[in-house]
Amino acid sequence: SNALVKLGQIYRKTRSIDEAMELFDEALQMQNGQDENELWVSEVMLHKGSIFECRKQYPKSLACYEESLKLRKSIAGEDEVTADTMKRVGEIHRLRGSYDQAIEQFESALDVYRMNVGNDHESVADTLHCLGYIHDSKNDSDKALTYHKEAWNVRKA
Repeated sequence: SNALVKLGQIYRKTRSIDEAMELFDEALQMQNGQDENELWVSEVMLHKGSIFECRKQYPKSLACYEESLKLRKSIAGEDEVTADTMKRVGEIHRLRGSYDQAIEQFESALDVYRMNVGNDHESVADTLHCLGYIHDSKNDSDKALTYHKEAWNVRKA
């Protein structure tokens, strides 16, 4: 099943997303009933979520990302990959216009990044920029400016 996931990743990179999705589904079916490695399942769900996101099937993408996040948190706690997944969940909320839910996810991701990599890291700056864009979408220019300035200060540090 690991080979199927690797093949799926390659297909996804070459934009053969239908074939990639089939391989990810087949890998999950092969794993079903065996001793499930939840971290592995979390990774596959993340890949599936990204394909649904590419297809603009946001509800399905959100469901995959949230399942991935739940599994990841239960095993690895709050690490950088958990924060990355939180950002993906936040991005889907942003794309769906659910700005408050997006902000909640991005702020959680920001906290986890800071806990793991400190304040002066590219992931922190990227997350701050995302928060700035969301606040700009909400027509809250003051908060947007604050987040973008903070991101700039992190990048130049």
